[in-house]
Amino acid sequence: MAVDVIRTKGPFLGVFLVSGATLMYEVLLTRIFSVTLWYHYAFVVISIALFGITVGANLIYLFPEYFTSIRSKYHLSLYSFAFSVAMVFSFLSFLCIPFIDPKESTIVDYFSIILIFLIVSIPFVFSGICLCLALTRFPTQLSGLYSADLTGAGLGCLLLFLSLEAFDAPTAVIFSALVASLASLSFLGESRSRLLRKFATGFMALLILVIFSNTIRAIQDKPFLRLRWVKGQLESAPLYEKWNSFSRIQIQGDKNQEVKPAGKGLSATYTPTTTIRQLQLLIDSGAESSLTGWGGDTNRLDYLKYDVINFPYLIRMPREVLVIGSGGGRDILAGLAFSVDSIVGVEINRNILDAVNNRFGEFTGHLDQDKRVRFVNDEARAYVTREKQTFDLIQAPLADTWAATVAGAYMLAENQLYTVEAWTAFLDKVRPDGILSFSRWHVKDAPWEIYRLISLAVAALERQGITQPRDHLLLVSHFPPSESVGIGNLMISKSPIKPADIDRAERLAASMRFTVDLSPRVAASSTLENLATGRPFEEFSENLPVDLSPPTDDSPFFFNMLRMRAIFDRAAWNQGPVAFHMKAVFVLGSLLVSALVLTLMFIVLPLILRVEQVRMHGCIPLFFFFSSIGMGFMLIEISQMQRLSLLLGHPTYGLTTVLATLLIASGLGGWATQQIQNPAFIGVILFLVLLTVLGLVGFYSPHLIGKFQGASNLEKILASVGILAGLGLLMGTAFPLGMKVALVRSSSLAPWLFGINAAAGVLASILAVVISLSWGISLSYWAGVVCYLIALFAFVWACLSEGYSIVPRPEKIDSGSADAIEVEAQPVE
Repeated sequence: MAVDVIRTKGPFLGVFLVSGATLMYEVLLTRIFSVTLWYHYAFVVISIALFGITVGANLIYLFPEYFTSIRSKYHLSLYSFAFSVAMVFSFLSFLCIPFIDPKESTIVDYFSIILIFLIVSIPFVFSGICLCLALTRFPTQLSGLYSADLTGAGLGCLLLFLSLEAFDAPTAVIFSALVASLASLSFLGESRSRLLRKFATGFMALLILVIFSNTIRAIQDKPFLRLRWVKGQLESAPLYEKWNSFSRIQIQGDKNQEVKPAGKGLSATYTPTTTIRQLQLLIDSGAESSLTGWGGDTNRLDYLKYDVINFPYLIRMPREVLVIGSGGGRDILAGLAFSVDSIVGVEINRNILDAVNNRFGEFTGHLDQDKRVRFVNDEARAYVTREKQTFDLIQAPLADTWAATVAGAYMLAENQLYTVEAWTAFLDKVRPDGILSFSRWHVKDAPWEIYRLISLAVAALERQGITQPRDHLLLVSHFPPSESVGIGNLMISKSPIKPADIDRAERLAASMRFTVDLSPRVAASSTLENLATGRPFEEFSENLPVDLSPPTDDSPFFFNMLRMRAIFDRAAWNQGPVAFHMKAVFVLGSLLVSALVLTLMFIVLPLILRVEQVRMHGCIPLFFFFSSIGMGFMLIEISQMQRLSLLLGHPTYGLTTVLATLLIASGLGGWATQQIQNPAFIGVILFLVLLTVLGLVGFYSPHLIGKFQGASNLEKILASVGILAGLGLLMGTAFPLGMKVALVRSSSLAPWLFGINAAAGVLASILAVVISLSWGISLSYWAGVVCYLIALFAFVWACLSEGYSIVPRPEKIDSGSADAIEVEAQPVE
């Protein structure tokens, strides 16, 4: 009996839409998790999505009596509709569950997390059923369907960016469900179920109504669908809220309330002589800044002169200043308080600039209209690299947002500010007598961030040809009375710090009850002294739970410094604000262990349950093939995303350029395999070309990225597309070629192989980050190359097992024809 064939374009469109909706919902969850949970839990989203897809594939494999070939078209429409419905109801259920971040390791704490993850995984199960059916039930049209799958995912990236510009994230989830419902109607063109068509049409109408009405209410700052439980707390309605593809900002507070100036960096000797009006600016409910009510009187800003963050102004009196991460404008006001001639505020988030200068411009005093102030919407490193101007002071006050970007949840925008290459670029734009200033949290019992700042400064100075880096360093800290957590300000001088500057710093620090922890004269600890003099790290830091080596562009994880060997030793790292970033590594390690267990379960358990019903002989090479390309694709994708995000600078570009280009190109590669009759010969050739291209990209892309660092955004995007397009085209050929060989052996085995491919992706999505954190992005990339090399050997093994010849012969080509596949690719009873 011949297999079923798709006769219209509807199912291709349906697969396109299901895949697009799947990716949209997946990356939306990374955004939402970053707000409602913490950014390190957004790591889990990709694994949750692939976990659900794997479950869906295994259900098809385990219940062949239900998922019969003759009902495949109906099941495509049914489960795409179920995907849409489940997306809405699982999201609403997720919004109702208060998140409890495990601090005491109780069963209730962990159960709340597991419950959240299970609920949000349900839609992906239905998505997995749809995609698995499409890619295993129609062998003669496999290439076209696989192309629709990846192309839909790639264009879903672009659609997500547009939807978050138009809607808030909860409304964008409803929009994703609308796309999935449209997929159901596309599939219904062949299944002709009138009842299902009525349900899908009615549900679509309801979703459109919700999208329209909630968008209108959101414009009025009164949405009826919004996040309520945020980081374990019931969130009150803000004055203003705005989403984009890499953040949610909120403005909270009372415009008219007068308060005394406060802050961890403010000297205990300061006696407030006036009150100020402030609004709270929250980024993903984690990072915080403030909008200060200001009417133009700099005398009301005198408190900023007593903040340790602004200590560089007291040492050198800079005239031209650049602020990295201007936020709510506090550091711009500090420059005005010190009467600078000009100050440039670089802010990556356009929504923040719009809130400060437009929406609340009257409150902030329209800082953008001051002739001394210039705001720039750009990523700071990219801006500094392109900018010709030099500065007396480049200041980065507590520059971080604990936000997972939609570019995969594995890169933070601010991490690229904390690498040796970045600091070298910053120092290039500091004048000979100028200062580069970075402020970070200083925890007395765990000063890891301060230590790593110093190692970073030393490495950057050495790249400048400076042999005595300590002569250029000044670290001043402030701890509020009776507190163990304060702020440290590391100042790096382009020229050696003069004795008069040191005298002034010591005198001012004493008068403000600050401490000079490091200077050319003093060092508060032997570790600070060892770091400042450039002593090898292994000589004094081997026993520490953290890695103090300076981050580079190949391993740009400044905050996530916890060593893998210490991830389960909470006592070693669970101290102060720095524990927050340490926990990200702990979550990652726990996730890796869980993924290993689940991957083995999804490989072994289905085999045990159906070992007597399916012909398993000869499936070993297919197992290695599909697991290898699943791991290889994800390792290459994530490593390239991490690497090129440093080049592109902006998180949005990382999503729309890197992920979209790779997926769309892979879809085109899959489409190109539809005319291949002998997968063995052509497949080997394509794999050899792929491995060659992977090698060339691995060797030369770091150099190309360095050359384009100062280029325009358009040039960077074109360079990234050029690097990724060839990779995607070739990697996209592997799955359809392998599935053609697998379907000749047994069509009933195909869902299991599809599930293995997804399960391997779960493992690789976590492994890629573990490798990058421990050994660098380059090693993660080369691990992906090794996976494709293993896949080549497994592909040859599988082809030879099926009687294919690697050398083309006419008689062998006939046996691999479409007609032969239709007859041979039947379930073997």
